[in-house]
Amino acid sequence: MSNRKIMEVINETVSGVLEQTAFMFPEPVDMASGVSFEDFEYVLVKLNFSGEKAGEIKMIIPVDFCAELSANLLGEDIGDVDPEENNFDSAKELLNIVSGQLLVNLFGNEALFSLTDLEVKKLEKDAFFSIIEGCEYHCCMVDDYPVITIYNSQEVSNECKSINS
Repeated sequence: MSNRKIMEVINETVSGVLEQTAFMFPEPVDMASGVSFEDFEYVLVKLNFSGEKAGEIKMIIPVDFCAELSANLLGEDIGDVDPEENNFDSAKELLNIVSGQLLVNLFGNEALFSLTDLEVKKLEKDAFFSIIEGCEYHCCMVDDYPVITIYNSQEVSNECKSINS
């Protein structure tokens, strides 16, 4: 699948998941078009997958966005969500849903994958751009928040290895 097609699938998947599960409406943007990334603290959420293909799917999400996402996923008013509370479970749930849909959209319903546990951590500002280097990524704006989805895959070898080797 071409890089352009992968980007289209990522855009459609992330947009669909945010719209259907969180009632948020993302707009795709080009990261080079003057989007400011300095205004927020970010979390990095990631999981690895293996099966017919192997790789990882990550999202870089502003910490403030997590509180709004949490409120929308739970059907609560944003004023009822404590912005100081750790709302990273909402970021993990978003990546979980996006990953499942993305793998189906890229490889079909018959493809089988194993997923690792989701990991979330605060992202150091100096690591922001090094994370997307060499990967397929998609950036969209949800209200004033940049949300970046990163996809990286490798071919899986079909060779069987001996247990004793």
